Amino acid sequence: MGMTRGLLLCWALACPAGAMPLAEWRSEAQRVRMLAENDTAQAAAAAAGLFAMFPADAGAADRVRLLNVRARIALYQAETPLAGKLADEALAEAERIGDRVGQAEADLVISLNTVNEGRFERLISVTNHAVKVLEGVDRPTCWPKRCCAWP
Repeated sequence: MGMTRGLLLCWALACPAGAMPLAEWRSEAQRVRMLAENDTAQAAAAAAGLFAMFPADAGAADRVRLLNVRARIALYQAETPLAGKLADEALAEAERIGDRVGQAEADLVISLNTVNEGRFERLISVTNHAVKVLEGVDRPTCWPKRCCAWP
């Protein structure tokens, strides 16, 4: 595992920052998010590339998306502390910018991660928060495919 991470880091550092146009980056982020459901190793490698090629014109919501993708991959790879750190960071940023869907996605990772941590008392508050922030969100892509359908 250590060698794989080292190779991913080298590959990520070799890619020039901002090398990908924003629309293309968002499309790739969507693909990586979907890939995480089936192949976490490939998704982790692709996420390293997304991180390295984060467009200069990307906004805070794009950063939230990237953090949520990375958190989800860490969750699926049973990297509980990393998943929690990334999801907490995504949630804080999403709250700061008012990205309710980003908050709900971070809440989902946090809720699954609390199960891994055995912190069931937090599970109820996190899932309730996710439902609350999505109230009134009128975005068809949010139900149930928001995680895969970014603007």
